[in-house]
Amino acid sequence: MTPEGDFGPRSASGRGYAYINLNAWVVCGAQLLGQFDAALYAAHIEVAQGVGDTLKTVMEAQPVSPAKVYTTYSRAPGLHTNQPAETGIRYAAHSATEEDQHFFHPGIAGAFLCRLYQGTGDNVWLDLDQ
Repeated sequence: MTPEGDFGPRSASGRGYAYINLNAWVVCGAQLLGQFDAALYAAHIEVAQGVGDTLKTVMEAQPVSPAKVYTTYSRAPGLHTNQPAETGIRYAAHSATEEDQHFFHPGIAGAFLCRLYQGTGDNVWLDLDQ
């Protein structure tokens, strides 16, 4: 892990930003293998709250949530909202579409935030989309 809590290293095409699903698959795979050393499972609440704070930053940057949730964020430019139309499915989830979407981006984050609420009792983790 990098000091910022990201998994790395990233390929040259992925430097400067991180796709949420890359990290999520590592965490989900570790859980399936019984490697419950993620922050919440190990009672590292401060670390887990740091992850929650990052998700809070991403949600607060959303310009039109919940109608559209952008899923790519990096420190330098922040939320990536200008992406090629042909690859849009990789960068945003839309509430008013019947097309296939990558719901696991916000879904995995939402599941984590529910667990963070259970571990802290702090409603801020349940209210990020409001």
